[in-house]
Amino acid sequence: MIGRSTTVFDMFGKKWGIVICWEGFRADIEDDWSQYDGLVEQGATSLVWSIGFGAPKFPAKLDTQKTAIAVAKKYGVAVVSSVDTKFHIKGDAGFIDASGGVISTSEAVLTGLPGEYTAKPAVHFADL
Repeated sequence: MIGRSTTVFDMFGKKWGIVICWEGFRADIEDDWSQYDGLVEQGATSLVWSIGFGAPKFPAKLDTQKTAIAVAKKYGVAVVSSVDTKFHIKGDAGFIDASGGVISTSEAVLTGLPGEYTAKPAVHFADL
């Protein structure tokens, strides 16, 4: 069972669980909720979900925000997710409250990067 050896830690007065890339979509695609079951069993009240890229096995229909909302509603946990939108996964940085509501975010564009760095990285933040 995937979810029984999950990572949970305390920070900012919350207990956080970590979900990485494909693990987050398994529930929707394979109807396997064991990752989330394990995190919640260990006391996670909020989840961090990082999606790094769109591998070929990811169906084009994947939607980060839709999945994060479903997880929040099912387990009553907040979900913070991020995805590199240049790949074919829908969604972006997302903050979802424990009832499945989308939380408004602010953005800080990072500056002072080396001259050869041409991307425009930004950090999204919100109050959970």
